[in-house]
Amino acid sequence: MSKIKHVSLDAWNTVLIPNTQYAIRRSYILAEAFSCSPEFAAKAYTAVKRRLDKHAEEAGEGYTTEYVYNELLAAFPRHLNVDIEELRVLRIEDEFLNTPPSVLEETKKAIQSLKDRGITVSISSNTNFISGRILGRFLQEQVGNFDFMLFSDTMQMSHSVKSGWFIPAKPSPAFFSAVAKYCSVLHPEISAENILHIGDNEICDYSGAKNFGFQAKLLPSVNDLPEMLMGI
Repeated sequence: MSKIKHVSLDAWNTVLIPNTQYAIRRSYILAEAFSCSPEFAAKAYTAVKRRLDKHAEEAGEGYTTEYVYNELLAAFPRHLNVDIEELRVLRIEDEFLNTPPSVLEETKKAIQSLKDRGITVSISSNTNFISGRILGRFLQEQVGNFDFMLFSDTMQMSHSVKSGWFIPAKPSPAFFSAVAKYCSVLHPEISAENILHIGDNEICDYSGAKNFGFQAKLLPSVNDLPEMLMGI
């Protein structure tokens, strides 16, 4: 097995542990905005997210944050007077920052251990309702040791479709190619087999990375990440 020079990490359920209180508050925010019950809001949100996640798995395509929220808007019958940008920025993203996910202290120490051994580390993540801009800022504040962060919604738009734009997302080779290009700046002699990607999704993280030529590990649980990193 080739020597690991760079470790690429998925964000959600790999580094970040979701906050259950945020999910509850999000449902109430959506219920208030769309004049429906929190239960209906939760189901509508989940349905849209699952559809977008499935599309990413099957086609390697993600969407801009604007497109994602327009898809959410269409899931509610009463939406004519809702300012979707205000809902996203002032309500949803603000609540995310008020009830944020957590990062295990052991994960922070394990990432620092990699850095101390000269192994660079990045975040390589698909996004939907929380933008890469917000996630990146949060991760930098919480961990602060990443050499770069790449999010699907910050990738260059590639093709127009009937209802908006799609952009490369895991497991697309275009996404992992971008990771490799960033790594080549950090390690001029690096090759794909010197890069290890770790994540919790078998299709997006494991198969996508392996098919591109990276080494890959599927994370059974977010609690297993520190030990996995220390074993590199």
